Amino acid sequence: MKPIKILLFIFILSLGISETPETLLSSGQVKLQEGDLQGALTDFQLALEQDSKFDLAMLELAQLQMRLGNMEKAKELLFKAVEVNEENRKEFDRLNDINVKMNDGERAMKNGQYEEAFSNYEVVVAEFPNFTEAVFSMGLAKFRLSDFDSDVNYYRKALELNPEHKKAHSGIDNVVRNTFNEGNNS
Repeated sequence: MKPIKILLFIFILSLGISETPETLLSSGQVKLQEGDLQGALTDFQLALEQDSKFDLAMLELAQLQMRLGNMEKAKELLFKAVEVNEENRKEFDRLNDINVKMNDGERAMKNGQYEEAFSNYEVVVAEFPNFTEAVFSMGLAKFRLSDFDSDVNYYRKALELNPEHKKAHSGIDNVVRNTFNEGNNS
């Protein structure tokens, strides 16, 4: 009985060792394409645990963090990726440009300039189509413009990108409530 336990332990140990940072990166990329965001997140993090200077995993993880709406984590990862390899500066600069446009959009929203806000978010989505916060913000701008058909479509797109996006769920609920209230007031 004891030799079987030892063999089983060695087998399980060898499985863990066979996952190199490169195989974890590939696995994470596949999971990301399949929509398994948490699985991809785990694989990218494990790749970095095995090789803390693996800039390709940093870049993938930064992109995923952006998709999940974690801009600070994305920025931190991109900064580290630039420290490891200066060629990653272009991606870091791209994130800064996205940040500026998102801030411009937020400022326009606060000032009641919803069309302008929408345009800023649209530029961000053109550059980074998987950035959930920008897609959600496009929906919010449309909501403020009382374009309820369009805003629901953007909220749904945000949920396709990140099914756990709570604000997109709330946005759809708000549209339903608004539509229901308008129907009752007619």
